[in-house]
Amino acid sequence: MTEFSYLRELLDCKVKKTVEGLPHTAEGYNCAVSILKDSFGKEGDIVNAYVQELLDLSHIPTPNARKIHEFYDKLS
Repeated sequence: MTEFSYLRELLDCKVKKTVEGLPHTAEGYNCAVSILKDSFGKEGDIVNAYVQELLDLSHIPTPNARKIHEFYDKLS
């Protein structure tokens, strides 16, 4: 299952161990998402982390295509 493979690629090694034994099926993917949300999904902390990342984005004082592209990538 592509979604499950992609999800596992994005996980930190320690976190990945919590879902390693699950089958690569739709049911396994749904179970993994549920386990990860229960274990690591503190919504307030996640929102705060995103807000902090936005606040930490650097200001671009002059038009610079490379800097604007980097800014856009981080913002996305």
